[in-house]
Amino acid sequence: LDVPGIGFQTADKIAFSLGVVRAKNDKMRMTSAILFVLQNAENHGSTCCELWGFVWRVKNLLHLDAADQEVIRIILGVLKRWMSKEDSQITMVNEEKEGKKKTYIYRKETFFAEHDTAERLVEISRSIRTGRALSEREMKEIEESAHVHFTDQQSDAIRHAVSARLSVITGGPGTGKTQTITGIIEAFRMKHMTFCLAAPTGKAAERMTEICRNIGSDVEAQTVHRMIGYNPETYRPIYNRDNPLDT
Repeated sequence: LDVPGIGFQTADKIAFSLGVVRAKNDKMRMTSAILFVLQNAENHGSTCCELWGFVWRVKNLLHLDAADQEVIRIILGVLKRWMSKEDSQITMVNEEKEGKKKTYIYRKETFFAEHDTAERLVEISRSIRTGRALSEREMKEIEESAHVHFTDQQSDAIRHAVSARLSVITGGPGTGKTQTITGIIEAFRMKHMTFCLAAPTGKAAERMTEICRNIGSDVEAQTVHRMIGYNPETYRPIYNRDNPLDT
């Protein structure tokens, strides 16, 4: 049932019509549904699924009785048997937060990618740029150039972005994220730092480019995929840890 370019439901209908699958609770069918649900979750931005929500999605995809405990037992059984195999594509992770235990299902490839990314981010966050601290005079010049009066929190974020190799800026609409980005770009220009701008989507990249134009910068933002030279055929980027961007 794993046919490239064909969704699960289409492949499922074909398998039934050809007699490859004869029952709704067929184990091969369930295995294919399990992998499809994980891949679909990734396509929507989730690297994993919480176990019981995952089981519910699999049951819905297979059109099985959601209240049938036997169905739940079979799905869990298929999961355990699949994970016990050396070539299993999935793994299960237990976590405890605020005294509550939860179990998450991952595709193995995604789990290791997430784990390696987290380790690399920690490594980067612990390294500090030297000689990059912003003085009070420089902060005032940045405000004048950007035509913005930054709050203490925004100023701290700008200082951190200049001195550290990793910064995370979060906040809801209207909390000043765009102004902060403006200040960071101005600070990078003041310090003569080479930098690139990237965003997850084309629309977000256009918005970042617009911010640059508003402060007289000709820097153009790109999507992350375009910036790292991602090749959809090989699933690999041109730029990586061994071949970093010149920035």
